[in-house]
Amino acid sequence: MLPQYVMAERISLSGEGEVLVVWKPNWIPTADILDMQVYDDFKKATHCKFNSMVGSLTLPVDRGSKLADDLSSFADKATKQIAKFRTDMAGASAPQTARVRKVASNVTKAAAPAKKTKKQ
Repeated sequence: MLPQYVMAERISLSGEGEVLVVWKPNWIPTADILDMQVYDDFKKATHCKFNSMVGSLTLPVDRGSKLADDLSSFADKATKQIAKFRTDMAGASAPQTARVRKVASNVTKAAAPAKKTKKQ
C-alpha cells in the first residue's frame, strides 16, 4: 500500500524520525478482517445503504453527524407518507354514501309530439 499524503512529522522519544500518513483507501476481502475489532464495530453501527446497477455500498453512520440527521429526517418523512397513504387507502375502501335529493312529485312530464300518419 502507498501513503496518500503525510499529515505530520515528529521525532520520537527514542530519537527516530516518524511521519503520520494517510493511506490510500483500498477494497480488501472481508475475510481478511473478520476477526478484527474494527469490523465488529462496523457491523454494530447504524448503516446507510446505497444500491445501483453495479452493486451496493453500505456506509456506517456516526451519531450526531449530518448524515445521521439527514437519514432521520428522511425516515420521519417516509413514516408520515406511509401513514397518510394507509389512511387514504382505508378511506378509499370504505363505501361512499351520497345523499340524493328527493325530486318534487308534482312535476309533469312533457308530452311527446304526435306522429304524423301518411296519407294513402
